[in-house]
Amino acid sequence: MIPNDGSRLAEDFRLIQKAPFINRALISVAAPQGTTTADLAAAGDALAAALPAVLFPEIHKGPAINTPADFVLGMLDLLPALFTEKDRAEVEKRLAPAAVRQSLLECVQILTSPEGLGMKDIIRRDPLRLRELALSKLANLRLLDSLRIEHGRFLSKDGLHMLIIARPAPAMTDSKGADQVVAAFQQARTALPPGYDATLIGGHRHTQANAAAIQSDMTTVLAASTLGLAVIFLVFLRSGAGFFAFLLPLVVLPPAALATRFVFGSISGITIGFGSVLMGVAADYSIYVYFSMRARHLSAATALGRVAAPVWYGAATSLVSFAALLFSAMPGVRELAFFALVGLVLALCLALVVLPCLIGPESEPARKPAMCSQRPLLTPLWSLILTVLTLVSGVCLGRNVSFDSDLHALSASGAAIKHDEAMLYSIWGGMHDKTMIFSRGASLDEALDANIELFTDASTHKDSSGLISLAPILPPSRVQTANIQRWRTFFTPERMSDLFGLVKSEASLLGFTPDAFEPLWEFLGAPAPSLATPEQLRAMGLGEVIDLLLTRDADQYLAISLTAESSSEFSVPERLAGKIRTISQSRFGRELTKCVQNDFIRFFLLSVVGNILLLYILLRSLRLTLISLLPTAVGLSLVFTLMGALGIGLNLFGVISLPLIIGIGVDYGIFIAMNGAGEDQRATLRSVMVAGLTTVVGFGALALARHPALHSIGLVVLIGISGAVLAACLLVAPLGKLNERRRP
Repeated sequence: MIPNDGSRLAEDFRLIQKAPFINRALISVAAPQGTTTADLAAAGDALAAALPAVLFPEIHKGPAINTPADFVLGMLDLLPALFTEKDRAEVEKRLAPAAVRQSLLECVQILTSPEGLGMKDIIRRDPLRLRELALSKLANLRLLDSLRIEHGRFLSKDGLHMLIIARPAPAMTDSKGADQVVAAFQQARTALPPGYDATLIGGHRHTQANAAAIQSDMTTVLAASTLGLAVIFLVFLRSGAGFFAFLLPLVVLPPAALATRFVFGSISGITIGFGSVLMGVAADYSIYVYFSMRARHLSAATALGRVAAPVWYGAATSLVSFAALLFSAMPGVRELAFFALVGLVLALCLALVVLPCLIGPESEPARKPAMCSQRPLLTPLWSLILTVLTLVSGVCLGRNVSFDSDLHALSASGAAIKHDEAMLYSIWGGMHDKTMIFSRGASLDEALDANIELFTDASTHKDSSGLISLAPILPPSRVQTANIQRWRTFFTPERMSDLFGLVKSEASLLGFTPDAFEPLWEFLGAPAPSLATPEQLRAMGLGEVIDLLLTRDADQYLAISLTAESSSEFSVPERLAGKIRTISQSRFGRELTKCVQNDFIRFFLLSVVGNILLLYILLRSLRLTLISLLPTAVGLSLVFTLMGALGIGLNLFGVISLPLIIGIGVDYGIFIAMNGAGEDQRATLRSVMVAGLTTVVGFGALALARHPALHSIGLVVLIGISGAVLAACLLVAPLGKLNERRRP
């Protein structure tokens, strides 16, 4: 339900999908109180080993480094390529005689401590603690606030949780694959020792929950709508011919679904769930034809001729309303509209061409329920008063209806997933409240160049302390070249000679051998310092973070930065406007709201204007046009009255539903306006009442759905169509009698 029309919103969503961390699953292993970190690591390893490689091809339990010493020395080797002006000023301080003396004293303390054995190679190459400058470059790679590394594992601050970062093989939007991922995780949990537990969060779990809800709803909704239609058949259409009128709406679903799948390449569960609604709407045409041919003492050809025009006209208005949805920027809405259009066209053809042949001219009279009296229940005056009151209440209370743009509210994820996410975020922190900033370039170097310019500007922002970026550890080649030149300019032969004498003098006083720091001089005088590249950083053990923040689109490279949502509004420099894309949750929500509002205005105007013009062209009467629109006006007013009075917001799918009320409600008005007087009134009211019941059953079944999207469509249109049916049977007929004396 996200636009794919080339708009900024569509581009933002496409970039979000490209972010590698979006497709990761986070698994948190919880240990009982008193557990040692070694035991926790063993339990986490057991769970990771139990995850099938075919579904989890990449599993990271900690940084993939050989030894801490190797990693530190690797970072030290990169220092010349990362040597900024700020670093130069800091090194200047560290080379002062007092600072050198203090550094060498600390080296003695470290070497005489238990950790000294593992630090020997590091101290020989870096007695001046220059490594601290290199390691400080990692500060902006802290993806999770509460994560620490121990025993080569990602552990929490309390030492009772271990984090596993996995990349599931199926796409996040693959419902079948997501179900397999969740099932495999549940099976792997059994490998944990007693007292341990594990929780998985990620997009795959949301997909699995929504797919399960839709699948369950499809069974419930289609069964309920079929049962409801069967009850209507037994009460109103209990005959052999009526069976065909009941059966035809069921026939249109498979070809409509196949056509939709052929055009769009797939069909969503929400669209299939909409089949119950399509059954209810499609049944209207068969019911109109059935009652017309069974109630008149006329030949079948004459009866069909009289009912054909209002059926055609009513179908045309419904088609116009559904066609308005084809202009949506959202592919899901267009898919749903196409499915409905194909189904309604098939239902119309079957009702006017096939059903008359099945009913036949010799059939027995239709059953006539006693509830359909010849005389209208309301006088024209009371009908007018009720109409005005309903419209006024809709206008007054409708102003209290707000639009709910929260996409999370349209998910069927449930309380369990929300609880697990909140729990993991409280333990580890998280990226769920971060703004994503994409630095783009035709080459990797161009993307990194834009990324470091962004980082330099953002670093001056007051809320930039939590900025996550590759810029300090992976600058573009031009910056690395300048850094190396700065390094060489700083460590001139004269400075090196002075430093050599100072270190040798102070070291001898502390008992170091003359060649103890020979690796230091080799490092400082290296003719070709190492360059920072993605491959080099991966080899050092930073592959996971590099792959999370650096990716490639079809024709461009993307370097991703993250910042706190509160700092998302800092301005992008004008020179970088074409290279930087900022996507914040708040702005994304605002743009989605604006897109839906624009869609609603487009839907509403196309549907209303299209129906008014079509009605006037077909009916050639302003009075009949207004009477035909009355059920729609009453239905919409009832929706806004109830939603405004109860404080219910109108969400995305509620907006989509409003044009349906317009198109379907007009059908009832047309049928009564054209046939609802004189001897035709009883048959007309009966057919409209039964047709309305079938539509109400369809939407009522959809309102039973657990999935918020399906439930929203069902509830909104159920209220609107119920109001339209009541208006057609109680209000339109009396007002239509004012026109009787003009009929020949």
